[in-house]
Amino acid sequence: MDRSLPSIIPFEILKAAKQMDAATVLNAKEGTWPLIFQPDENICRACECNLGRPRRHPGSSGKSYILTNSNPFYAVEIYVKICTNKNCKVMHQVWPYKFGLFNVCDKVLVAFEILLEWREYFKRGVPISSAIESKVEALSKHLMEDQRLSDGQLKYLQNLLYNGFYCFEIITERCLNNVICGVCGVIGQCYLGDGNQKNCCSLTGVNNVKSSKNSPVPLEDFLSSLKRDWIEKVIFSNDLGTGRRDVDAVDVPPIIAPAMRGPEVYNTEMEKKSIYLNQKITTTKDSSMLHHYIVEKKLRMGDLDTYDLQALKSLAEQCKIDLPSNSTKSFIIAELHSLYGELLHGNSPCHGFGKVKGHTGGFYHFVCRHGCTVASKFLLLQESVRDAADLFLSLKYPPTLFICDTPCGLARHMDLRCAAIADSFWGDNAGCFEKPQLNRQPSTVSVPDIVPIEFRPHDMVLDNPDQIKEFHHPISGKRRYVVGDRFHTKTDPHKSPLCAYHDIELCEQATSLKTSYQESENHRKNFLRLRSSTMQSFSVHFLYNYLMDYYNNEQIVQRQIRDLKKSLNKGQEIVRDIYYRFNIQSKQT
Repeated sequence: MDRSLPSIIPFEILKAAKQMDAATVLNAKEGTWPLIFQPDENICRACECNLGRPRRHPGSSGKSYILTNSNPFYAVEIYVKICTNKNCKVMHQVWPYKFGLFNVCDKVLVAFEILLEWREYFKRGVPISSAIESKVEALSKHLMEDQRLSDGQLKYLQNLLYNGFYCFEIITERCLNNVICGVCGVIGQCYLGDGNQKNCCSLTGVNNVKSSKNSPVPLEDFLSSLKRDWIEKVIFSNDLGTGRRDVDAVDVPPIIAPAMRGPEVYNTEMEKKSIYLNQKITTTKDSSMLHHYIVEKKLRMGDLDTYDLQALKSLAEQCKIDLPSNSTKSFIIAELHSLYGELLHGNSPCHGFGKVKGHTGGFYHFVCRHGCTVASKFLLLQESVRDAADLFLSLKYPPTLFICDTPCGLARHMDLRCAAIADSFWGDNAGCFEKPQLNRQPSTVSVPDIVPIEFRPHDMVLDNPDQIKEFHHPISGKRRYVVGDRFHTKTDPHKSPLCAYHDIELCEQATSLKTSYQESENHRKNFLRLRSSTMQSFSVHFLYNYLMDYYNNEQIVQRQIRDLKKSLNKGQEIVRDIYYRFNIQSKQT
């Protein structure tokens, strides 16, 4: 289970495959592809007992191939060794790394150069099954008609290579810390959030169960579990499944770089109101007034029994709850508790959430102003503001300014879900620039804290992380703001006049910020990811999104490095500071 590959395959390894390819094509006496491959080990890696003699893979027909650009479907024999310990019997297979090959189920040894080619297609949103099918079909054209594999054999190999590609990716060593935005680092001041319900998969393999756990499985442990499954599938067995495994939705961790995670990571997916089949849910009730009275300490939900019928009717009317004329006190209390539950579940009265019927709820993403994905959360159920809250609270340094299409619902949800933390973030401002008040229009205010780091003095000195107080941001302190993007603020009507206080245009510094980035980012993700995602199983889908987030960030970070290199003077280098931001400094001698 200790199989791994470097993030960059060394040139010498790629060259080794090309040299053997060339020697084989030229029928050289030496340096050609061997006709027999067998494991180098003689001692079991699992129990340290002796391994048996080389033998064919159990159940194998004996026909195996090397797949390279110059020698496609080159016939070879591949043997395995099985541990002689009756309590172990682990099967050891060929690990042909030094040849520049990757072993897929002892059936095909595929060249790394082909896998790297598929990786580039993958990054560009080409369905990997299509890339594999096209490559295999094209390579088969290199053979004489009577040497070509049958359609059934080609399809079988394509299925193997599909699994092989994802195994190749998951055992490749990579670290999310390396692709953190070099401008924001881990202390981005402005993040933009949006759900993407179309980036979903089938419900197969994901269990909808409650859990007593306080937090999901750590991301590294979760990925290790997936890695183990893929290795067993592609290296230690001849199983032809497609990476399916049952997981509990509550155990699925958010995808956040280790350096960006807070002390506690949240996944409260199963605290939502379960919605599987409805494609959209909206409500005519207005929970903003209920929230307003609670935060103003004019109402305690536990005291509703002490209210008389008329007072309850008045409260229900202000919350736009339609009541039958003969409503009883207990009925009205139940309706108010139901509305309170909507706030806790995360449903937003000002925004209708969508869902692809019969599939998972999609993904929720945080992105920084420079395009890097900061955090992602897999949704089993329909999106709610609880998803944004989970990611916001899971960050080590939540942003000073958070822009989304449900700011009012998010702030109210957090006020009730984690009152002490919300009070530290925004007090009684509910995430707004000033305290929302009835019967008063919001005013324009100056909030210098939201000015991006690019427009601040370059010699600004920040405290070390161990000196930062709890819930404080290293640049701006403890105050946080939650506002709406300009598009949704103008086009989606809100239920309450209090929602108007979440308008970013109320801040004098708003011109320094674009608010539509998360929508364009979602469009980009849709364009790249939606060609086959709804047909994926969970294990493929989660890994697929993890990889796409990584490669997108990698592309942005590499571009940032290239731009910085243009301004380097002799003897200077680019390094990350304690907050993972890029800095230029003199090389250490």
